[in-house]
Amino acid sequence: MKRIFLSALVLSIGLSSCGGGGDASSSSPDGVKEKPQSMIKKEVDPMTDKGIGPITELTLAPEIDQEMAARGAETYQKMCTACHKP
Repeated sequence: MKRIFLSALVLSIGLSSCGGGGDASSSSPDGVKEKPQSMIKKEVDPMTDKGIGPITELTLAPEIDQEMAARGAETYQKMCTACHKP
């Protein structure tokens, strides 16, 4: 009697866990499961989610700022060449 009761209990637990109810995805008419809209990643324009807005224009000075270039070269030598070999 114990064996029958135990078998029935295991069978009922197994069937209830394989029930298919409560599935988060839905099926399309062709039977293929689709993710709900809340799980689909949307592509984000990197220029709009940083708070800087879209760049519409870039104006460069007619000559290179030598002081700024020297500071950039110094920073590159100190910080970047440790990982990024020239």
